[in-house]
Amino acid sequence: MASARNILILGGGASGTLLAIQILRADTTTHVTLIERSDTFGKGVAYGSAHPIHLLNVRAANMSAYPDLRDHFAAWLSENDGKHDGSEDVGFRFASRLAFGNYLTSQLHEHGAATTRLTHIRGEAVAISRTPSGIRVTLDNFRRIIGDVAVIATGYESPALSGLSSTLTPWLSIDRKILGDTENILLLGTGLSTIDHVQSLIAAGYQGKIIAISRRGLLPQAHRPFEAAEIAKGEIPFGQSLSRLLKWFRERVRDAEGQGSDWRAVLDGLRPFVQELWQSLSPADQSRFVRHARPWWDVRRHRMAPKVAAAIGDLVASGRLVVIPSKIVSITPRDQKPGSIEVQYRRRGKHEIETLDVQGITDCTGFSIDVSKAENPLVRSLVDQGLARPDRLGLGLDVDAASALIDRNGKRATDIFAIGPLTRGAFWEITGIPDIRTQCARLAEQLTQSSETGRSPRSLRAASE
Repeated sequence: MASARNILILGGGASGTLLAIQILRADTTTHVTLIERSDTFGKGVAYGSAHPIHLLNVRAANMSAYPDLRDHFAAWLSENDGKHDGSEDVGFRFASRLAFGNYLTSQLHEHGAATTRLTHIRGEAVAISRTPSGIRVTLDNFRRIIGDVAVIATGYESPALSGLSSTLTPWLSIDRKILGDTENILLLGTGLSTIDHVQSLIAAGYQGKIIAISRRGLLPQAHRPFEAAEIAKGEIPFGQSLSRLLKWFRERVRDAEGQGSDWRAVLDGLRPFVQELWQSLSPADQSRFVRHARPWWDVRRHRMAPKVAAAIGDLVASGRLVVIPSKIVSITPRDQKPGSIEVQYRRRGKHEIETLDVQGITDCTGFSIDVSKAENPLVRSLVDQGLARPDRLGLGLDVDAASALIDRNGKRATDIFAIGPLTRGAFWEITGIPDIRTQCARLAEQLTQSSETGRSPRSLRAASE
């Protein structure tokens, strides 16, 4: 592997920040250059939410930035967040997204200040290439940065709504002035992004109806205070068919229910093995899982905090939130009625087309992961040059077990890596912080060990051309 003296991390959201923290934490001379278009780290869109009502969907006890210090975030929270009133079990506490973003920022600043091995360059990476001097990254201001290794941590792209002038994204601020004249708002999707946006609308004083549409109309399940089941690795059907795996899982759930628990305990007990289990499935079974089982997995794996689930349940019961399992047929702004949008949809299992008249739409379906159609200039640069390729499931970039990019010809890179949700095709369970921190810790160890035995650095800081 190439010497990893100057590591360029492209993207300063949660994934990029976690990797920077792990590298800086290591006792090496490796320097980190974090390239991020905003002036803050660790937050991105989701963790940058300024509203404390947006809660994490993982209990605080599992959200440490460090795999070997599992209670670190919970301890930080107790010291730095005075909003906890003691009414809930500390081990079952769900902190705000904002608090977690602040936590990551504080950890990065702490390690950066202690080591003086961190450089922040504000800008967006738009192109990447190999040169005799190393990896060259071009920014949107035409500045060029040279390093030994580049790690892609850009995350997903924002969705785009066909036929509308702009994309509306969950978690962004809501214009309260227009809500008073709004009777119906449509949310596309029924996952956690939808749940967050519903809370934002209610907190902003919205009094109208919220309609949420997705193909199956499945809302996330709620967390319950069950202990994770003890599952021995030897009893898991690694390498067997998807149908055999699902049969085994159902049997374990029945056993759990017989002991007063439920599927949550089984799923949580299985979590340490999910990546290995995913990689043991055949390509055909992986594809089958994505096509048919993914929606049911997502609503059980990515659950709502109990307080959030209770609030959403009240909105559904009162008719303020209506969930419709259906497929959108068309979205057409009404020229004769400014501010109004006609939405045609077909309910699941039905042939008739129905029509909604709404005054606002937000796409909560999640961020785009089809890199073959990516508009992100950095990802496009990688794919167009053949330095990277989409994974075969269309879930992100193709990487190997060490998170190294696989190029157009199937060759593993030694100097370009990817982390976080963009690597879901290889790891599947890589969208939650507990899994991303493990990936980052492993990659940081690999890169810093390489730097200690590699060639002498040109400089401890990334060079500019």
